[in-house]
Amino acid sequence: VAEMPVEDIIPNYSEVIREARERLGLSQEELARKIKEKVSLIRKIERGELTPEEKVARKLEKELGIKLMERIESPKIEKKELPSTLTLGDVVVVRRKGE
Repeated sequence: VAEMPVEDIIPNYSEVIREARERLGLSQEELARKIKEKVSLIRKIERGELTPEEKVARKLEKELGIKLMERIESPKIEKKELPSTLTLGDVVVVRRKGE
């Protein structure tokens, strides 16, 4: 079974975005204009009130030269091996009268 890599936003995304924007000397308004998003969205993301959707996170990564998405390892589900010779007695619970 092929596993699809799962990515999620890093926990400290708001700090990383704000610090990168300030390092580049951009205002929130300038950043919003560059990535074609609303200033209010940038403000909420930087305050940690809103987690950016993947599309917005990718635009921020590209514009600011940062990494916001990280690969999450999905837990592997192991199959239980069943004995090759399974009998009815292995799976049925017999109840006697009066139990």
